[in-house]
Parts: sequence; C-alpha cells; structure tokens
Amino acid sequence: MSMNMFIISVVPASSAPVFTTDSPALSAVGGASYSYNFRASGDPTPSYTLGSGAPSWLSINSYTGAVSGTVPQGITSFTYSVAASNNVNSATAGPFTVSVSRGESGRLSTSLSCTSPVRAGNRGTCTLYVTNTGRGTDRDVVGEISLPRQLQADFCGHGWGWGNWSCSISGNTASENLGNLAAGQTRTVTVTFTARSSSWLWGQGRESAKWVHVTGSASSDQYFWGWNGNDSYTGAWVRIVPRWY
Repeated sequence: MSMNMFIISVVPASSAPVFTTDSPALSAVGGASYSYNFRASGDPTPSYTLGSGAPSWLSINSYTGAVSGTVPQGITSFTYSVAASNNVNSATAGPFTVSVSRGESGRLSTSLSCTSPVRAGNRGTCTLYVTNTGRGTDRDVVGEISLPRQLQADFCGHGWGWGNWSCSISGNTASENLGNLAAGQTRTVTVTFTARSSSWLWGQGRESAKWVHVTGSASSDQYFWGWNGNDSYTGAWVRIVPRWY
C-alpha cells in the first residue's frame, strides 16, 4: 500500500492600496511648517507621491508618506493630493484645500555701541545689536552700520558665526545678512574704523575734539500683505580727540 503526499503552498494574495490615515489639517499659518503622515495598507507595500498641482514647496517621503514643507508668507490657501501605489493598483487621498492665515510677525529692535573717545589716527569699533522682540520669526534680516566721513570703515565682522565672509563694506557702510531671527534672538554686526586726521577734518590751526554721529539699521524681507513693520533705526555718537590730547 502506498500513500501519496501532497504539499500545498499558499501564496499570499496581493492587494491594492487603501488609505488608513488620510485626515490632514485643513488650516495652516504663513511662515510656519506644515506636515502630516499619510498611511496606506497594501501588498506589496505602497509608495507615495504628491498629485499634480501640489505646490513646489511641499514634499513627500515616498517610503513613509510623510508630507512636509514651510508655508510661504502671503498666500491664502493651497491644494494637494497624495497617491499610494503598488504593482496592483493605486489610491488617491484628497484633494485637500488648506486655508492659510497670517502668522505672528517678528519685530526688530536695534542698539548701537561705539568706541568713544577715539584718538585721531587710531582705530575703534561700532557694534550693532539686532534683536527680534516679536513673537514670530523675522526672515533674511540685514544689519547695516553707516559711518560719517570722519571715520573710515576698515573691515567688518560679527559676533555670532564663523569668520567675516558674510559681512561686506560698500563705501563707508558695513552690512551683513544675519539670516533668520527667532523670537527673542539677538545677532550683531561689528565694523572696525580708523578716526581720520583732525587736521584733515577741521583744517589748519589748533585742533579740538569733535563729535560725529554713526547710524545703524536693520530690516527684514518678511512682508505681511501690504504691511512691513520690520525696520529699525538707531544711532551713536563718537568723540574724536586730536593726537596731542
């Protein structure tokens, strides 16, 4: 008597993608991050793509379904959809239309500190302190120090990064892009100057000490629907004394 044995193998059935998590936030804030993790079941494991018409600043992780991006300032809404696909079929979540509200703005405050007094022919420094006193982030903040003709700008730097490559001098004005300033953050711009000869300043004859005015300013590219409150101005006095003092 013989017995025939049969081995039956079960091949798992493939399945098309089905979204299990597809309820993203439908409101966002300009200048803030927007994110959501989409999930879909399926065999093989599906991959994810954004649908046509999605904004260029929005991206998706093709493996995890995580959507993320920074919402631009000045827009009122955006629309996107997400597709989950495998070799069986694809499924689409959306389109989703997200309304955008104006975010909290930053507010710049500046103060200027200069070497004073400084002897004619000697060097001194002026440092501009730029602080974001608002509740939002100020973006692409530029700080400037403008020297009068009696003080010659030699070179400039800052007290927050590495090296002086981002600070430049044009004419007698030192400027630097300080990047983005978060609420409460302070960065600085520093310029080193030489006090010019007193005889050149005030002509021949007996020299006397003089006061000159230095100005500082900071501005941001952040712009809120026709209103820009992100400029700040300040000043400081420098007393130049003759060499013989």
